Amino acid sequence: MIGEKRQRIAYIVGDYLAANVAWIVYSALRFDMIQGSAGVAEIDDLYGFLTSGGTRLGILFFPIMMVVIAYLSGYYNQVFFKSRLQELSTTAMSTFIAAIIMFFSVLINDAFPERLINYELVLSMWACIFAALYITRFFITGRVVAKIESGKLKFRTLIIGNNAKTAEF
Repeated sequence: MIGEKRQRIAYIVGDYLAANVAWIVYSALRFDMIQGSAGVAEIDDLYGFLTSGGTRLGILFFPIMMVVIAYLSGYYNQVFFKSRLQELSTTAMSTFIAAIIMFFSVLINDAFPERLINYELVLSMWACIFAALYITRFFITGRVVAKIESGKLKFRTLIIGNNAKTAEF
């Protein structure tokens, strides 16, 4: 089905772009959180931090990782028949997994004497990823729901029965 392929691509592109935005927003937040912490190489300005090697690598690889995690979670399998609750729980779980992976592959190497900042960093990373992806997915799914409700998008359905309600339907 052509519409299904187009919808799947919309979700993948939306997730990719949202993950990129989430990474940039998180990097700016991280810059603010780690300023002045002991054991952190001082970068004077946000632009310098956002164009540093680690942040640029994140811009390249993080969105790809996020799309792979969403694919492995099965998010792209059924693109038309999603419940909001299913979308919320799948997004929450996949973004949590992404935040944990990024924490153990990138953030764990930061040498902060106070361990609490690590927890704040991973929680803020999860919040940025979740917000960006869920808002994007919410609008894409909302657009599909509106098309279904308006009759612009239809699905072939077989109805079996021989009573009045079946005939009326």
